[in-house]
Amino acid sequence: MATRDRPSSPAPRPGVALPRSAPACDAERRACLLRLGAWSAWAALAGCGGGGSNNPAAPPTPAAPAPESSPALRQVLVADGWAAAWSLAFLPDGRMLVTEKPGRLRVVTPQGQVSAPLDGVPAVRFEGQGGLLDVALDPAFATNRLVYLSYAEPDSADPSLSGTALARAELDLARARLVDMEVIFRMSPKVAGSAHFGGRLALPGDGTIFLTLGDRMQAGDGPQRLDTHLGKVVRVGTDGRIPADNPFVGQPAARAEFWSLGHRNVQGAAWDAERGVLWTCEHGPQGGDELNLTRAGGNHGWPLRSYGCAYGEPVGSACAIGGGGMCGRGRTDGCTC
Repeated sequence: MATRDRPSSPAPRPGVALPRSAPACDAERRACLLRLGAWSAWAALAGCGGGGSNNPAAPPTPAAPAPESSPALRQVLVADGWAAAWSLAFLPDGRMLVTEKPGRLRVVTPQGQVSAPLDGVPAVRFEGQGGLLDVALDPAFATNRLVYLSYAEPDSADPSLSGTALARAELDLARARLVDMEVIFRMSPKVAGSAHFGGRLALPGDGTIFLTLGDRMQAGDGPQRLDTHLGKVVRVGTDGRIPADNPFVGQPAARAEFWSLGHRNVQGAAWDAERGVLWTCEHGPQGGDELNLTRAGGNHGWPLRSYGCAYGEPVGSACAIGGGGMCGRGRTDGCTC
């Protein structure tokens, strides 16, 4: 498998996170091949060299597996007329909670009946990409009725400033409202601007919750710094406390809630229960969107490195910011993982 040379890492600066060590690239490739399954692994390995009819040691070519039949898909309109619907979460009875960025949370039935906005939703700053964002149910929702909301929260002293916040509340469907609302995380610092709030939630089911935080399109190296929430993924307890096994716990210069850093604007996140890992999807600069395996303590490079190009530059490998990404855990060794 070919790799390409990349420029060396920028010299570290005070307050900037340093790359961390990681397993060898070949070990990660083998793990990835195993995950792809026997057929795709064989095909990838066969492409690494050798093989052919004049090679007596080559194994017989296996028959291609029969393609699985795809289920028939059809598009069904359930409900329309939304004002910037952003996220949804399915309730146990098949209904959905749906957020609208202006600050409304509604219940939608499978038949398409849309409720009036629920009461008790926190105040949001609805501007640009900001507003009411994600909604997620607690893994024990059937017994505790807890839901989580991420949103752009205006600063109490200066409404021109805002930051991503995370709140939890009990869902009282009988009274069509949220009760006992509690903010369990606030982004710091709050800044001016209306973009890159992140805001996606993922719950592993172990009493913790992940929240993605964008760089808010602020100039500088905020996503690399350990004293600001800009451009991070954070992990807190569902009660707001800091898990003792977070990767930056005990580091005086870092915030203990950090899970990973070097992000631009992660707005997709999912917990892979089978493998016990977090996957995230990130809006990069032009040509640089990313799907990442987001490990504890990982540095994803932004804004020092990206496979994308600065706006205004022609898209292509030659203009990749800093020569490419940091490959998950801060490596700049040319690994194509």
